[in-house]
Amino acid sequence: MDLSVNNLAGEIPKEIGSLVGQLSLNFSMNLLTRNIPDNIGNKELMESLDLSMNRLNGEIPP
Repeated sequence: MDLSVNNLAGEIPKEIGSLVGQLSLNFSMNLLTRNIPDNIGNKELMESLDLSMNRLNGEIPP
């Protein structure tokens, strides 16, 4: 799922972690803030996750 360069602002919803069947998530070059949801890294089949060029805080979940 590519949502890069969409002027998305605010917090990443925790529901993103429950998406099924997404091998790749791209949220780069937006205005996302706050912490990265803990459950975003829980995907066993996740091949790539791009959160670059946002204003996120905190640690990257395992």
